[in-house]
Amino acid sequence: MNTKSKEVLLSVVVLIIILLAGCLLFSLRKSNPPFSQTVEGAQVVNDFNSNNFDQAISTLQSYLQENPGEESAQLLLASSYVQKGSLEFQEKDNGQKALDIVNAVIAKDPKNVEAYRIKGYAYEIMQDYPNAFAAYNQALSIDPKNAAVLSNRGHAYSLVGQNDNAGKDYESALAIDPNLDDALLNLGRLDVTENKIADGEAYLKKVVDTTSNMRLKASALQIIGVAEISLSNFKEAKGYLDEAIAADPNLASAYVERARAIYFLLPKTSTKDDFTMGVNYILDNVQTASSIDPSLTSSYLLGANVFEMLGDKKQALNFFNEALSVVSQDISLSSTDKDSTIVEINTKIKTLN
Repeated sequence: MNTKSKEVLLSVVVLIIILLAGCLLFSLRKSNPPFSQTVEGAQVVNDFNSNNFDQAISTLQSYLQENPGEESAQLLLASSYVQKGSLEFQEKDNGQKALDIVNAVIAKDPKNVEAYRIKGYAYEIMQDYPNAFAAYNQALSIDPKNAAVLSNRGHAYSLVGQNDNAGKDYESALAIDPNLDDALLNLGRLDVTENKIADGEAYLKKVVDTTSNMRLKASALQIIGVAEISLSNFKEAKGYLDEAIAADPNLASAYVERARAIYFLLPKTSTKDDFTMGVNYILDNVQTASSIDPSLTSSYLLGANVFEMLGDKKQALNFFNEALSVVSQDISLSSTDKDSTIVEINTKIKTLN
């Protein structure tokens, strides 16, 4: 074989090696699924649904150190920060962490709908509603049929007192995905608020029966409890609220509503000892609620009502003043509710002074 033939043969061999290496690399990349489809990803989702956000965040941070820029892991991390911020009342700090992550994703992938959805929710928990709506609307301009975004935007509408728009978004979300637990919960809550109890409870019971997310299950049980209180079914209400607290022991509003159910049963107590036990039970639940969420206005209002009933004006005033001091930070109240609550509290304070 002459020199020229050898050079040609060598070139062919090198080319084959390069092609094989490329095929192998492509195969390896192809066999590497997104984080959300791995065993670790499944465990993170389970931790997320169980409110174990610290563990989810730790796992995601470790994974991203070895796989920087893996998009599905970044979005799960941002979502974990948002939920942790919302449930642990650290909205500003964790909301900003989520924003930093999703903005980096959007910079690389400007059409990422999930990134815009999380961005909207981060702004929502920070009570920056104009930016929340801007993010949700951007997501829907990319994917108008995204049920999760519609449900989230509906919730933001409810927080600014636009219940008609909220209802339209929830119904649109459920027309796309009839089993979306978040939309079922939101529409159930809205129906109960508007005194459509039967319809609301039907949506909420579907959430209880189907969701794997303990946070949503607890919220649905709590709202059913509220609905039963409105029907004067106080013992049934307490049962639902007990279940809500068992599902999520950090759901502060469930303690308040459980205490409220007992408050309405106080006039029916047969002995002084039972009455005293009922009062102590109410105040214990109020204290637990305010220790979990210091800005939950309803806990202080219920405490004030108890002391007003007992004729202790000084303690009642203390609780009303506490309520007045936190109402503006209470994310559970819409802007309209905040205004009417402030008027109600000031009227009570004026009456007692």
